[in-house]
Amino acid sequence: MAPWLNASGRSVFNVCFVAGSGGSLFGGGSAGYDIQCNRTDTRYYTYGGSTTAHVGQLERALGHMGWGTFTSASARGGSAALPVVAVTPPAGTPPAGKSTLQISWAEHGSQLDLGRDIGAVPPLAAPQRNTYIEVLRPSLKGILSRLSDTHSHVLIIALTATYADRTVPA
Repeated sequence: MAPWLNASGRSVFNVCFVAGSGGSLFGGGSAGYDIQCNRTDTRYYTYGGSTTAHVGQLERALGHMGWGTFTSASARGGSAALPVVAVTPPAGTPPAGKSTLQISWAEHGSQLDLGRDIGAVPPLAAPQRNTYIEVLRPSLKGILSRLSDTHSHVLIIALTATYADRTVPA
C-alpha cells in the first residue's frame, strides 16, 4: 500500500442473479435463463496532499500492474456525485472483460455519500431472483473518524469481478 494512504473502511457486495428462468431453472417450463454473479470489493482510504498528484501516482502504479485504460466516468447520482475514473485491463489479459476497477475521491470527507458513491451497497431487492452471498456495508462514521488535519480527503477504490456469466438455452 502507498505510504500516503490510511486504510479507513471496506464494503463488499457479492450477488448472483437469474433472469428469464421461465421455470426451467427449478424444473418444468421450457424457457432458457441467464445467471450472473458479481463481486464488488471496495476499499476506503484517507489521505492528505494533492489529489491530482496522488491519483496520477495511483494510475502509474496500476499501469505497471497491467491495468491499462483510464477513462473518466459518471458516478451514480448525477452531477452532485464524486468524480470517477474507470480502469480496465488490456484486451487479452485475464480477467479482461470480467473485471473493472473504479477510483473516486472526495476532496473533503464531508462530500462522501456512501449511498450514492462508487462501491455503495444497494438495497437488497428481488430475493426470488437474487442470491446475496456476502454483503458488508461501509461505515460512514468509521471512515469519517479516520479523517484528520493531515488526512482530510477520502479515496475510494472499487474492484468488480464477474465470476459467473452463463446463458442456458431453452
